[in-house]
Amino acid sequence: MTVQLWSREDFRPPFSKARQLDERWFKSFTGEWRVARALVGSDRTALLRFLNQHIRTYFAAGDPGAGVVKLAGTLVAKGFSVQRPISLASKLGFFYQPRRLIPYDRFAVEGLNRRRGMKRAGGEGRLPARDYSAYLSSFNRHFSDVAAQVKAECSSRWMKALTKRLEFHPNWAQSQAFQRKVFDNVLMLEGGRFS
Repeated sequence: MTVQLWSREDFRPPFSKARQLDERWFKSFTGEWRVARALVGSDRTALLRFLNQHIRTYFAAGDPGAGVVKLAGTLVAKGFSVQRPISLASKLGFFYQPRRLIPYDRFAVEGLNRRRGMKRAGGEGRLPARDYSAYLSSFNRHFSDVAAQVKAECSSRWMKALTKRLEFHPNWAQSQAFQRKVFDNVLMLEGGRFS
């Protein structure tokens, strides 16, 4: 799934600082990234205009996780009808800061919670609901535990064959951003996304 994403030029992060999000891209993004339902009743043209004017300021420097939280809060404060603003903000942020941000998805959260384990069984316990900063911090810790394994898989013979078949640049599979997204897909799988 991550290879397919990176194979498409229009969805390959990171986006340049100058990139404008056009209507065609935004419509495709909201459908494929499962945020279209969260925008029911929202003026998408006004939302897209706002994002094009301001989105880069949220992810330009500093703590990009805080930028996700701030963008989500701003969307609500500005009156955009967004049911899951953290999900939308994190998925957009991922395209600008893929080495530092990861999409917030309920299935990935569930997968990470399963890895964390229950407190009564000696685990870390469930993440606080809709707390992107806590999610990102936990994701980063758990990714560091498996980073070497993910890197090895991304260098494997089967991955090289897959990248060649999909005309995917083999160097992309060696990037940390790509490998973090692979782990994100593993978490979604563990959380029940593809069942």
